[in-house]
Amino acid sequence: MTDRKSKNHVYCKVIDAIQGTRSKLLIEILKRFLTIDDCEVILALRYEPEPLEKVAERLREDPKTARKRLEKAISKGVCYFISTAQDVLYRRQPLFAIVETLFVDGRDRQLGDDFRAILAKYWNEEFIHKYYDVEKPRYRIIPVEKSIPFATLVIPYQYAADILRRAKRIVLLRCTCRSWFQRCDNPVETCMLLDDAAEYYQARGSYIKELTVKESLEILHRTEELGLIHATDNVAEDAKFLCSCCPCCCVVLRGLIAYGKRKAVAKSLYVARVDESKCTGCGECVKRCYFGAAALHGGKRRVDAEKCFGCGACAWVCKNNAIALVPVRESMRGPSSA
Repeated sequence: MTDRKSKNHVYCKVIDAIQGTRSKLLIEILKRFLTIDDCEVILALRYEPEPLEKVAERLREDPKTARKRLEKAISKGVCYFISTAQDVLYRRQPLFAIVETLFVDGRDRQLGDDFRAILAKYWNEEFIHKYYDVEKPRYRIIPVEKSIPFATLVIPYQYAADILRRAKRIVLLRCTCRSWFQRCDNPVETCMLLDDAAEYYQARGSYIKELTVKESLEILHRTEELGLIHATDNVAEDAKFLCSCCPCCCVVLRGLIAYGKRKAVAKSLYVARVDESKCTGCGECVKRCYFGAAALHGGKRRVDAEKCFGCGACAWVCKNNAIALVPVRESMRGPSSA
């Protein structure tokens, strides 16, 4: 009994370290795929990237032994590394990033359906409230480029194609959310990681393939045809991922749509505008809007600008080109709070 209490205490310390919520359910989840040895490494790491020697000092091991443990931790998804010109730096992964590696790697299939079920229960009932009760959104919507008039396509890092063209490296991954929740038949090979995040997954061997810019843009185009919504990290530049999200599985969109967490995702800089002279009132745009911003009034589409997130999915589906995105917010100079 004492040994069990001692181990549970270690897992509770890890929960605090990886920004989880103390819960018997999460302890059970972590015990399924993390050993006490893994926990020791997590507790020795910090969120600020550090050189090997500092981590080795906390582990009370020589650098060679510590490096081996860190390599194992990287393979388990609990340690992230960044290669610089001078050194390799290591940092701790937060809970969601750790969970993400389970699905990207396919380890979720080894852990079984019951594991996915208790993980979903923990996410939906406990963790989602902490994860999205933040001052500024972690993610932001990126609009479909086709929906933006050419004259306004001058704001860097504000649309998906620009982000991909600026990336030095792009890799394709399985979508964590659709692999996890499996609520639709949209493709799972759609998520893209960029630059050092791409290097990380390449080193772990858990990516599908490295992409050229042309290949990544083709994937982007296919997801737009399916009505998927682009999201990225909420930074002014140097984004590390680009996802194509569905409202039924995506933890980002569902934080907003299903749980009403307004800080789950930031709006793009744009809002949809309708040319009533072209609108036939077919209603296709209303079906495509996941945010409740579109409605028909008097046979014409109306936009609730407050609810519109500027994704452009409605404009993509409009056969009469009656909808366009127009900029209504200033260009980002830091994480958006919209």
